Amino acid sequence: MKPKGWVRANITSSRRLCTRQSSSYHRMSIILFLFLLFSSLLVCVRATYS
Repeated sequence: MKPKGWVRANITSSRRLCTRQSSSYHRMSIILFLFLLFSSLLVCVRATYS
């Protein structure tokens, strides 16, 4: 038998780990979106000036 406090702490730690992973994934998706936006802008500028 494990105490209720231990179970509660385990649940909160696992939830914190999940939120940390989702935030890092969110940051990666933002960086990818910015990179795609920047590359498309670069292509447009190159097409305009060439």
